[in-house]
Amino acid sequence: MDKNIFSLIEKSVKNNPITIALTHGTESFTYQELLIVIRNLSSYITKHAGVAIKDKYIPIYISSPVQAIITQLAILHGGGICVPLDSDTPLSYYPLNKLNNIACILTDKEELLHEAPYPVIQVPKTIDNNLTFAPESLLDTHHFAEHTHCIMTSGTTGTSKAVLLKQEGVINQIFAKIKLLNITNNDKVCFSMKTSFVASIWQIYAPLFVGGTLVVLSKEEKSNPYSIFKAAQKTESTILCTVPSVMRTFLSLNTGTRQLPLRSLTNIVLTGESLSASIVKPFYEKYDIQLINAYGQSECSDDTFHYVVPKDFASESSSIPIGYPIENITYAIVDGSGQPVKAGEIGELYIAGLCLSPGYIGDKTLTKSVFNKTAALNGDIAFSTGDLVSQSKEGYLICHGRKDNQIKINGNRIEPEAIEFCCMKIHEIEDALVIKKESQAGEYISLYYVIKEGIAVEPKYIKRYLSKQLPAYMLPSEIVKIDKIYFNSNGKKIRKVYAKECKTEIEH
Repeated sequence: MDKNIFSLIEKSVKNNPITIALTHGTESFTYQELLIVIRNLSSYITKHAGVAIKDKYIPIYISSPVQAIITQLAILHGGGICVPLDSDTPLSYYPLNKLNNIACILTDKEELLHEAPYPVIQVPKTIDNNLTFAPESLLDTHHFAEHTHCIMTSGTTGTSKAVLLKQEGVINQIFAKIKLLNITNNDKVCFSMKTSFVASIWQIYAPLFVGGTLVVLSKEEKSNPYSIFKAAQKTESTILCTVPSVMRTFLSLNTGTRQLPLRSLTNIVLTGESLSASIVKPFYEKYDIQLINAYGQSECSDDTFHYVVPKDFASESSSIPIGYPIENITYAIVDGSGQPVKAGEIGELYIAGLCLSPGYIGDKTLTKSVFNKTAALNGDIAFSTGDLVSQSKEGYLICHGRKDNQIKINGNRIEPEAIEFCCMKIHEIEDALVIKKESQAGEYISLYYVIKEGIAVEPKYIKRYLSKQLPAYMLPSEIVKIDKIYFNSNGKKIRKVYAKECKTEIEH
């Protein structure tokens, strides 16, 4: 396996010079044209930064998805480290002060030129040979750096963290997707995510590694779930990656005369949230498109487990497994003492191997708390995911929620996701959320649920059903019907929203 991202792209340029590498509406670049643009922009950035950018952090604060992607490629060409930021988020939210080697910030926002505490370079809308280029002495012709990306992630804490990614881990993850999806030069990957998400990395580079086409959607095309799938059909894309909640909304809109044929799509990757059979089953009833459940974290260079969902699986369970590991990683399922659990038992998932991040930049304490040598993996440094999993007899992993959402009621330790999992076995329920509340009488469990459109489910029915499935100490004292469950940018449920007293119908 080649250990350099940009040399892999250059091979594609050599093998597919006139093939379309990237499209965005009516705009398109062949591989040869894209390489020229990348080289020119890389030289332009170096010229205006005044220093060689190799091994330096370069935040990308750009609203145009095409510019953001090409800028990322230009940084990698010069051996720099991409720090893709969400341009809709205030720059002050990000802990850029932890990055002690920032060369400059790249943006398409004029107002940032006078506001940022770092040198700011405005990226030109068009890159051509009329630009002034950097002197050869500042250019790095080997295009190699040990690290390629720094992903800002809030995780479960709500505080932005800077996760550094190694080039070999990123490449390993990209090739895992190429192998799993059998991506070739005939494929078109439909790109609808923000470039600040770690899941965007494989979507950008996988097609470019094999001579395929990256289809970048416009702001209008990705304005809602239905338009995303409509754009995928219009552009004849073969691969799409999205989150389960987008799929769920699409299915609710994709009815009657609005139902899309989706003839070109062969694979849809669902990531970022727990995947429910309530989504998979109705999709498979309409389409012959392979669905993949992907599981991963920024700390592990994105996805480390995949599960190709069989069409008959949806009728057997309400939760889809996270699946089997990719190559060059190892994992262990451990108990509270760090010892491997028995076969079939639930424990915390630890991951090690090529995928592993060096840790959080500027936060040694947090790094040490989740990146540690693990006896269960022969002393290798592993990332403690905080996710509770078990292994099936077939060898795939099943996720049972987060360790850090654990609550304690009357001395009993309870995993909220275990109750949510059981609740969602009720066909009429779309999603569920459990939190702990307090009253003068003591602590109690509160269950919130969302029903499918046009269907009524009474709290009393849910209570009776759960009483047959769960021990008494896990039964909620309050059951509340709500219209929506909120998620953060990483697809995690925001539980604090429901901590206040709710005046909708309840069952005590």
